Amino acid sequence: MHWAVLISVLIHQAWLHQRRGWFDPFAVETLLDAALLLIVVVGTAIDPTAMALMTGNLDFGVMVWAGQLALYLGLHGGAQAGTASPSLGTGELSRRALLWVSLGYAAGVGVVLAQSAQLAGGLTNWLFGSRTDVAAAAAAGGAGAIASNVALAGQAVLMVAVATAWRKGRWVEGWSWFGAIVLGLFCIFTTRFQFIVLLLLPVVYLHYRRRRVSVGWLAAAVVPMVGLLALLNLVRGGGLAGLGQDVKVEDLVAGSSVVAPTYLLNPVVQLWEAEEQGRFDYEYGLNYLYTFVTPIPRALWPEKPLTSFSNRITEQMQGSQLDALGGINISTYTVWGEGFGQFGAAGAVLNLGLFGYVLARFLRAARRRTDWILVGAFTAILGATYLRDSVQGVLVLCLNTIGFVALVSYLDHRAQGGEA
Repeated sequence: MHWAVLISVLIHQAWLHQRRGWFDPFAVETLLDAALLLIVVVGTAIDPTAMALMTGNLDFGVMVWAGQLALYLGLHGGAQAGTASPSLGTGELSRRALLWVSLGYAAGVGVVLAQSAQLAGGLTNWLFGSRTDVAAAAAAGGAGAIASNVALAGQAVLMVAVATAWRKGRWVEGWSWFGAIVLGLFCIFTTRFQFIVLLLLPVVYLHYRRRRVSVGWLAAAVVPMVGLLALLNLVRGGGLAGLGQDVKVEDLVAGSSVVAPTYLLNPVVQLWEAEEQGRFDYEYGLNYLYTFVTPIPRALWPEKPLTSFSNRITEQMQGSQLDALGGINISTYTVWGEGFGQFGAAGAVLNLGLFGYVLARFLRAARRRTDWILVGAFTAILGATYLRDSVQGVLVLCLNTIGFVALVSYLDHRAQGGEA
């Protein structure tokens, strides 16, 4: 059935090209198709257990393929590809709004920085040492993510400031805002890909506002990012000392690669086999209920259960979120696995449709405002990677980015006596 997924991707892209008249590498539909190819087609090709199920178990293969089709229905259910939504203006924010958000962003970054430095044994150890060890300690201690979410939300609003300044030709101001975002993310990042997506945003702006980026220029921009991904992996795992050691080519390749069975379809295979063997019981929608209690701080609810499906099921399947050496070892069960864990194969298909619908609705709102282009692109690129995570995860991402920008915009217009 992985061939059916491949053929469906090609048909989908041909349909999109016919509707738009051109190939858009940064469109969420393109990004999701790339994720589908990686997770399902490549994930099947490199993993014998996945290959055995995809080719020998019709129920499993149909679940995966039907999930893909449901994803497309969710994406395109509200609007036709290639058609422009009515504009709601530039979406520019006032200086007062940007000032307050900047203060909140700085506070969020500061809190995360202080917490991380405490766990690392000092600020220098955090900034220039191993971040995976600190992240593992935070996970083991049940550290909350409120400050990180505040920083992510503030970062999204500052992206609007960047786009506004660039649109008006205020390049120094725009690049200053952008530099502040990069610096803030460097101070708190534990996930490499978010950093890469942020650095790609100037290319995205050029693509949509100045001239379309050709395949050659896109490759010229992406290839260095792959190398940076590897270097960030070394820094994250061993700090600057990790760069000072003998770095082999194979280490760089491994550090920049996401092509490993455990990153792709294999966790879904494990979940399917565990259910067949009686080692896993469906949650019957519990994960969706947990979405509503996720924002409650653990400081107010010390006994709050693990609300993330991947974290919760990793503990259930493996006994711990950490490996034998104390490092983070959380399996991501993909949107298929999240849905399957609720209601079986039917749940997986419905979950993919929900994923596409949620992401498309938020991105459609961003496309209707000129200066929300960067936050929309950031959400689209990062959101596509959440196909290997969960609906819950992409919903939190969208609320923290486009959702928060919409809230700030509404309050800003109200404060100025206008209409949102």
